[in-house]
Amino acid sequence: LRTEMTDPTEDTGIYPEEPTEPDAPLPPVELLTAEDLIMTEKTIRGWNYIGYLSVPSLELELPILSQWSYRGLQFAPARYWGSIKGRDLVLVAHNYPTHFGKINTLTESDTVTFTDMDGKVWVYQVVGKDVVEPSAVEEVTSGVYDLTLLTCTYGGQSRVCVYFDLVE
Repeated sequence: LRTEMTDPTEDTGIYPEEPTEPDAPLPPVELLTAEDLIMTEKTIRGWNYIGYLSVPSLELELPILSQWSYRGLQFAPARYWGSIKGRDLVLVAHNYPTHFGKINTLTESDTVTFTDMDGKVWVYQVVGKDVVEPSAVEEVTSGVYDLTLLTCTYGGQSRVCVYFDLVE
């Protein structure tokens, strides 16, 4: 899967090695317009992507679909809710070992990076984790954390959430 998704992006320059824009502070969320919250999407092999997630401690590098669907989650994690600039991005994936199956082992010293389709790299650090009921949608999408990774527990009875704050 990784090779399949990486080759087209390397050829077209979707994932440059360096960010294309200098780092700039984000405006307060309340000042963002609807247009600010839209994330750039690129279509690769018929699917829309918003970026690429790297989890070094788990040796994962995963393309992220722009929106989730049961069919799409079969091969890639996806945005469940929110945006980078809104500081409320929730990414969901199956608990496959090659997706989010090991996120429960992340510790507060771990970081992840998200490279958006504009080439900007965002670094996040773990600040907590929890197991919640499948009905806890409002809790997961509340915007308390800058990034949340979400997957099912084995057996699918509950959801594992790992929460991150943006490293500024």
